[in-house]
Amino acid sequence: PYLRLEMPLERAWQRTGAALDRLGFTVLEREREARRYTIRYAPHADEQIEQPGLLARWLGGAERIDTAPRRFRITLAQGGDGVRVAVRERSGEPAPAPIARRLLTLLDPQLY
Repeated sequence: PYLRLEMPLERAWQRTGAALDRLGFTVLEREREARRYTIRYAPHADEQIEQPGLLARWLGGAERIDTAPRRFRITLAQGGDGVRVAVRERSGEPAPAPIARRLLTLLDPQLY
């Protein structure tokens, strides 16, 4: 998943940075030349999640959900149809689709 922005690359870069700041993400790196931001995001931290209780964990009846913060890259690239904003792992591989969709859904209304 990605967002397609119909604006010049430089404006998209500035608006994406401002949107990340407004949303309260911790921006670890701003690499203007590479057109990417490295952020820290705790998957599901912005949603209500019911974690299994102590007894369920102790008896092995429930799997604990990992909400530890992870680093992701928000990348911008000029394409034939506008600027594409995508979410990638630190390694450069595409982020898992649910996480990418969640981050892009948060970003989208902040970009215009």
